[in-house]
Amino acid sequence: MEKIMKKFLKNYLLVVMMFVVTLIPSKVFAQDKIVEDLEKGGTIDVNVVDPNNLTKTLNYFKEEYIKSIPSDTTEEDKNKMVEDANTLYTPPGSIVGEVLSAYISSQIKEQDTIVSVYDCDKDYNCKVNIDFLKGFQESLIQTKEYNVKFNFIGKYDSNVEDELIEIYKKINNTDSQGSFTLEDINMIDYLYNLSNDNLSMTYLLQNAINFTDAIKEVNNKNYNFFLLPKLGEAFPSMIGAGSEIMFGDKNSVYFISSPNATNPASFGLGYNYIIYIDENTPDTTEDYISAAKKKNK
Repeated sequence: MEKIMKKFLKNYLLVVMMFVVTLIPSKVFAQDKIVEDLEKGGTIDVNVVDPNNLTKTLNYFKEEYIKSIPSDTTEEDKNKMVEDANTLYTPPGSIVGEVLSAYISSQIKEQDTIVSVYDCDKDYNCKVNIDFLKGFQESLIQTKEYNVKFNFIGKYDSNVEDELIEIYKKINNTDSQGSFTLEDINMIDYLYNLSNDNLSMTYLLQNAINFTDAIKEVNNKNYNFFLLPKLGEAFPSMIGAGSEIMFGDKNSVYFISSPNATNPASFGLGYNYIIYIDENTPDTTEDYISAAKKKNK
């Protein structure tokens, strides 16, 4: 009987770890401050560095994109792609909308949403669309559109920009190249640290990237990275997520970032589940962790 109970407890522990996020109760949350600001309209301050100041970063993205153009591309098509790259990485372009979408999404911690900022002019007057979702099946509650002006107040630091570019280069030299996986022991760490403190699945997904081995290997400067969950299957239980941009922050000031050289404005994030811990594993915390680490390899 005791052996059966131990086996049950081990299996129960893992089931809880796998599905703890899906068990967060559905409820109506209060509005986040950023949503209240959008409702008021006018000018909204965002603690993001003005993309016009990030010429080294944007030139790096643009050059990496151009280098990725296939060698057999016709001269006419190549010229068009280079023109598109110059448009994308010259503010406002579409890069500003993507950065603002990521920032707004990162500030919404109470409600699951899909955020899109677009049609920004040179003064950063933009349109904002937010799909408000309910539960882990992404059922749409309502869609709201806003017209606001954004004021970039993030303080630029050339050292931060240089460090982030070096991190992007290292990521591009890893096996991941913009495709990250959150697995086993890191998943436990992620759930333990985040699921109890934040309410929305959207906010959890934004932070998951920080627990992947790929980021841990190259990020020794105490940056946080965030994804913009817009593509892929994020629900019902973190099957996977895709994104069109990610960005990093230091001291709560946000900088544009992206690790994927062949498509510098996108990356993907996937999840692997814990399956089991061998039933012969001794019933100690240390042995459980050791068994999980072996599975992770």
